[in-house]
Amino acid sequence: MIDRPGLSYGLFHLHAQPIKLYGTLTTRVDFKGLNLDIGHLRALRWSKVNDPPAWVAYNRMRGQQASALEHATPEQFWVDRNQCRYTDENGQTVNPNLPDCPQAVSAVKALAIAARQGQKIYTITAKNAAVALPQLSVSRSVAAEIRNAVAAGKEVTVHEKAINAYGFSGVGYIIVDPDTGSGAYLIEGGGSGGSLATKIGLALGYTLAILGLLIMITTIAYSISLVIIEYLAIQATTIAASNIIAAMSTLFFSSTETLSGPWATFFRDIALATIATMASVLVLPPITAPAVIVGLVLAILAAIIDAFVYPSR
Repeated sequence: MIDRPGLSYGLFHLHAQPIKLYGTLTTRVDFKGLNLDIGHLRALRWSKVNDPPAWVAYNRMRGQQASALEHATPEQFWVDRNQCRYTDENGQTVNPNLPDCPQAVSAVKALAIAARQGQKIYTITAKNAAVALPQLSVSRSVAAEIRNAVAAGKEVTVHEKAINAYGFSGVGYIIVDPDTGSGAYLIEGGGSGGSLATKIGLALGYTLAILGLLIMITTIAYSISLVIIEYLAIQATTIAASNIIAAMSTLFFSSTETLSGPWATFFRDIALATIATMASVLVLPPITAPAVIVGLVLAILAAIIDAFVYPSR
């Protein structure tokens, strides 16, 4: 058999489940583990002796091998076997005093688990669909996908009901094109891949959540510091302008009482408000004209109250 790999790729997903209050407000997020989704697996294959049935059988075998890798790969990446109990290739128990190692679930592993539990394994085609489909106790979405695949001439291998093992709850099933032997090896809710429910996924999720929280706190702190700097700049501009106005007032009105009493307070407040508004327009992010007008109107009202209603002196 000639077998040349083509362009193939997949994705690791962190499985996050939002917890909602009354079905609307998200109060927290639980991280259940990892999903490995190999959505594109390509190869160029053909029998050296031009034997199509052998080619079909080889494609089936390689598909099952790829599905097995979809549960073996997460275990190799994310499970530290020095911290848990497992059985090695010789059948010996390693680290017997530690808890069991987390295990991932793929389509072929889900079928194997179901078989060990005594479930029936169905191979469904258009010929037996009317009898086999009613025997399945699976979710509506899985049943619809199986029904559509069979109607399209595909062959589906599935166990009769959901399993609950290693943190995974659902169905594993295989959809194969009988003419080529190629197909999709699926787990319920996990795409074309495997699922690993592990505390490592939880720790990774919390790490990402803490990182996001730190970024948010840093952003807020930066925004607050920016506002403080802008406020100090406005205050400095206002103080400088008020000193200039005071000097000018002393220069022009030192020998007259034209701006004395409440009127002096009123015009002082208006001058300061105008300068503060101009400084805000220059320093702060773009301010619309209506906002400037409203601010000046409020400043005039405040100046009237300060000067005539509740005079400070």
